Amino acid sequence: LDRWQLGDDLLRHLVAGLPVQAWLQDRPAFGGIPPGRLGGHLLRTVVDGVVDVADEAALGLGRSGVPLELDVIVPARAGRSAAQRVRIVGDVEHVEGTIIDLSFARPDGRQNVAALVALLVASAAGHDDVAAARVVRRPKDGERGVDVQTFLAPVDAAVALGALTDLVDLVLRIRSGPVALLPRAAWSLDSGSANDVEKALERDVRDPSTELVLGRLTREDLALQAMGRAEEGLPEADYPALRWARALRHTLVEATPWLP
Repeated sequence: LDRWQLGDDLLRHLVAGLPVQAWLQDRPAFGGIPPGRLGGHLLRTVVDGVVDVADEAALGLGRSGVPLELDVIVPARAGRSAAQRVRIVGDVEHVEGTIIDLSFARPDGRQNVAALVALLVASAAGHDDVAAARVVRRPKDGERGVDVQTFLAPVDAAVALGALTDLVDLVLRIRSGPVALLPRAAWSLDSGSANDVEKALERDVRDPSTELVLGRLTREDLALQAMGRAEEGLPEADYPALRWARALRHTLVEATPWLP
């Protein structure tokens, strides 16, 4: 197993309120690591970083989050499909007014998008006690500490519902053609370098969920796609995939203040 997969496994263990020592003792029995002292050393190398992530999220030392059930009905704009409304349901970890999204994986725009959607749903559903969402994960390779991003809830439920309506509209619009929303690229646009955007696109096109929608393709294939009627009204970008990504980003960040 990769080091980050072991780290995520330990992180889930800590979030459940279980001690690190129990994980160190029990984890070898599940396989995927070298035997003996080499495997024990590998497990110990991930402990400090994972504990830092859990502590930063206020989930360390046996303190666990409380699942928050989310359920909201979002109106669908006329003409997109036969649906008049869309119901969004799910649950997220919640600690003292903050939605928590934890990962030991490297920073990934998908986490930001997921945390923001959860925050919008919580606000639209009337959870006034939810004031923010925090994405907590290990830092980029070569950096120390913990990578944290915090997003504040919209000013009121109406703003959140409006943003969710825009998101639903994007999802319904993509059914009209070979399009996929690319969350990593969406997060890199307007906030990262051109190189960051290229790397994010490469990871998006290799994602199984993207392949499920578009089939096997490359970033160059995306760049060759022609603009069509489905892209009318979307923000400007070099090619269709980036226009959809920019629309996704704008919809999220305009409704939720972001604390870098």
